[in-house]
Amino acid sequence: MVVRNEGELATQAIQSIMRNFQINRIIYVDDYFEERFEVETMIGWLSDQQNNNLPQVQEIFTDIPFYANRDIWAQAFRHYWGNLRSANQKEIAINVARILGKSLSQDNIVVGRFSGIFPGEIQVVLLSPTQWMLQKEELLLSASPQAKAMCFFDQDLSWASGFSDTGPRSGIGLVKEIIERGNHDNVICCLLTHTITSLEGEMVAWRHLAKSNSLELHEFLPLAKLRLSNGESPALFADGLKKAALNLHVENIKKVAINIVKKGSHLALQELQNLDVYDFDQMVLQSSHNDGVWEAETLMRIYQIFQKDSFVRAMLGLGNSRKMTQNFELARKLNEVDLNGILKYGYPQVKPIRRKELFEENNILLHAPLETGDIFSSLDEQKLYVLLGQPCDLLMRKDGARNNPNLAVPLVLIERESAAKKFASSYWKTHAKLDYYFLDRQNIAIISFAKSFHVDVEVLDLAVIHALGLCEIDIRKQKRRKPSTRFTPGWIIRTRKLIETFSNYEQDLKIFETQLRNITDQDVQRKIWQATMPKISITDLGLAVTPYKNGVFNFGLKRVGRIRPPGAERLLKLYAQYLSRDADEVDFAEGV
Repeated sequence: MVVRNEGELATQAIQSIMRNFQINRIIYVDDYFEERFEVETMIGWLSDQQNNNLPQVQEIFTDIPFYANRDIWAQAFRHYWGNLRSANQKEIAINVARILGKSLSQDNIVVGRFSGIFPGEIQVVLLSPTQWMLQKEELLLSASPQAKAMCFFDQDLSWASGFSDTGPRSGIGLVKEIIERGNHDNVICCLLTHTITSLEGEMVAWRHLAKSNSLELHEFLPLAKLRLSNGESPALFADGLKKAALNLHVENIKKVAINIVKKGSHLALQELQNLDVYDFDQMVLQSSHNDGVWEAETLMRIYQIFQKDSFVRAMLGLGNSRKMTQNFELARKLNEVDLNGILKYGYPQVKPIRRKELFEENNILLHAPLETGDIFSSLDEQKLYVLLGQPCDLLMRKDGARNNPNLAVPLVLIERESAAKKFASSYWKTHAKLDYYFLDRQNIAIISFAKSFHVDVEVLDLAVIHALGLCEIDIRKQKRRKPSTRFTPGWIIRTRKLIETFSNYEQDLKIFETQLRNITDQDVQRKIWQATMPKISITDLGLAVTPYKNGVFNFGLKRVGRIRPPGAERLLKLYAQYLSRDADEVDFAEGV
C-alpha cells in the first residue's frame, strides 16, 4: 500500500502494533482530567509569578487584589475558585498556565493529539488519577492475553488531590502497583510525561526510574510528551508506541543472552581450567616466547577458542533457543512499518558500538607492540596517519630485533572529507574509506595512498615504550623507568636498545649543537637534522623541524588507536594493489 503522508504512516504503524500485540484498549491517566483543580496549587502558581506577568493575570482575575497582602488575596481567590464550575476551572487554569509557562498548557495540546491518533477500532479511555483508583480493578481484570491493555500514566499527578510527582501516588508509583499485582503480562505500562524534555532523556529517565523504584527495565518505558507536541510528526508518537511494545521482548532477549554469556563463559573457563601443565607450557609459555608474544594475549586467544564454541552450545540449548526465537518472532512483527525514514532518529549508541567493533582505543593499546593498522596523530590532532607495514616485518623477535634492522615503514595520511561529496569510480583506485572513524554524519575518513611517508620504525617504537603512547623518549627518565608488565623479553631488550640508539643520536647532535644554533636558514638546519635523525619525512608530515631538546626526543606523533582485524589486513591489501598498479600507456592517437 502506498503511504501518502506521515499521518497515514503513523496510523498504519499503530494498527500494526495493536494487531500484532493484541492490544484493544488504551488507557491514559493524567491529572489534566481531574474534574476540579486544586485551589492551593493555583495559589502557589500565582504567588510565584513574576511581576511582568501580573498585568496579564490580573486581566483574568479582575476582582482579585494581587497587590494586597498574600493572605488577603489568597482568601479572596479561594472563595472565587470554589464557586467556579469544573469546566471553567480547567479553562482558566490552562490560560494561566500558558501565561506562566506551566506544563498544563502543553497538556491541553497533548490530550487533543493523543485522543485522535488511535484508529477507531481501539478503545481509548481517558481518566483522572481519582477515576483510575475507582476503575482500576475492573480495567485490569478485563485485560487478557488476547485483549491486552496499554496504560499511559503522567508522572507528575500533583494537580489531583492526594497525588504527587514522586512516590506511590505518582505515575511511576501507579505503574509499580500494576507490576506488583502481576498484571504486567496483559498490561503494557508507559509513562507519558513532560518531566522528560528530550527523546535522548527518555533512556536516561528509564534507567533512573527503574533503579530508584526497584523495577525491571522490561516492565515499563517512559515517553516524553513532546512526542505529541504541536509541529511534531504523528509518526514520532507511533515510534514511541513501537518502542514500548518492543521493550518487553528486547529486554527478554537481553536477559536470555546474558544467561547464555554467563553459561558459555563458565563452560569456557572450565575448559581452560582443564589444560594440564604440559599443554599450558607448550601453548602459552613456549609458543609465546618463541614468537615474541605476550603470554597473557596467547592465554586470551586460547580462552576465546573455547568461549566461541561454548556460546554456540549454550545458545542452541533447547530452552534458550526457544525463548529467543519466540521473542524474535514477536519483535519482527513490529518492523512491518518502518518509521526511521521519516524520523531520522540519531540512535546515539549504534555508531559508537560499531566503531568499537572496528577500532581499538588507545587506552587498551598502551605498551602494545606495533601492528599493521595502528593509527597515529600529530600532537595537535590535526593530522592522522595509519601504519601499513607488513605484519611479518613488524614482528619483534625474542632477541629484541626485527628481521630488517633498518626497517622504514609507511604511514599513510587519513583525510577528513565531506560525507556529501561525490567521488568518481577511479578515485577508489588510489583511496580507501575508513568507515565510522568519525562519528558525525558530516565527515568521512579517507585514506590517501599517494600521501604516504616512510618512517624509521624506531621512531614509532617509542610509542610502545611511552606511558601515553607518544613518539617521545626522555633518555634519562627512561633509563630509570621499570619495563611495562605487558612487555615480552624481546620488548624489554628492545627498550634498552632504543635508549642506547637515541643516546648515540644525542651524542652526535652535541658535536655540532653550538653551530646549529647559529644557523638561521631553516632549509640548511632541516638537512642537518635529517642527516642525523632517524629516517622520517619531518616536514612532509608537518611536524617539528627540530625534534630534540634537553635530552628529550619528541617526534610530534602519538598512537591514538588501531584498526581491528580483518580491517587492517584488507587495507594493507588495497595499499599493495595501489603500489602494484599498472601505468597506462600514453595514447598518442587521442584527439587526432
